[in-house]
Amino acid sequence: AELKQLQNDPNFIVELAVGPPLPDLVPQTPGTGLEWHKKYFKEPQRFIMKKATLSSDDFRAWDAKGRLIYNAFHPGKNPYEAVDVLGLTNEKDKYQKQWFGEWGFHCDVAGHNGWPAFEVRPKAFSRHGTQYIRPRRNPKDKDSPEPVLCVGKMSRTKTKSVRHWHFAGAGDNTKEWHVKTTVDLAARTVQFFNRDDELVAFMQKSLKTLIQNAAFGTGSESLLDVAAGYDCSAIVAVVFALNQVGAHAVKDAISNFVVEPLMDAGTDAVIEYTGTEALVKEYGQGVNWAVKKLHEGKRLGRFKGFFS
Repeated sequence: AELKQLQNDPNFIVELAVGPPLPDLVPQTPGTGLEWHKKYFKEPQRFIMKKATLSSDDFRAWDAKGRLIYNAFHPGKNPYEAVDVLGLTNEKDKYQKQWFGEWGFHCDVAGHNGWPAFEVRPKAFSRHGTQYIRPRRNPKDKDSPEPVLCVGKMSRTKTKSVRHWHFAGAGDNTKEWHVKTTVDLAARTVQFFNRDDELVAFMQKSLKTLIQNAAFGTGSESLLDVAAGYDCSAIVAVVFALNQVGAHAVKDAISNFVVEPLMDAGTDAVIEYTGTEALVKEYGQGVNWAVKKLHEGKRLGRFKGFFS
């Protein structure tokens, strides 16, 4: 299909490489697409997605007015991992004491300003990295709530595409999708299509992020636009789940109990062989001090409005 488009429309190669230059969102009739908390608007809505400070896996989302609506977090993961790139300090032990390592498959998303909290969990057995979105479980309840949405990868034998495609469906029904998404080859944009191949949402890296990536190799800010008449709560939840596709407890267990111990043993051997124990100790103390100050600053930030 893509080959035919390339033959008939030379401009399609641009869309294939970096995404459409002028995406045109198609207004929808409320109730005809993927639904969750039915947050419908008469005009297209914009949301800002960005990685949490010093974290590589946790994302936050704001609405166009700058109000925080979601922040994702992984219990047991060190929120200051970007400071300790070499992993030579014991700072992460404070966050992993009760978790025995880092478990990336366990993703909780807190809601703010009227947006519902939810959690993303992997399907027990899946060839396509399927994730379930369900309301946050009440600690007093024994059973987890039923999934409200599901997200996973689409087989390339079905899509016949060089691009990566994902699906999003209602409940735990992975065979009947309501939305499909694709990423351009440069990983600059994500397009969301309904069953009629109408563009209902579009996510792109902001100009700020493109500049930061070119200059420093960093930058995580993305802009998400949702068409008028489509449930924004469903689309935003799908975006968080897309980041989790492929995560699983088995992969984390192998990382925590096999890969990480081998890497730590290798690091210790190199340090001992090169005689840099004193230097590493000084480095660790510096990182611990930096994390302590960052944590203190974060706590003080909570009282910022108290004195204004």
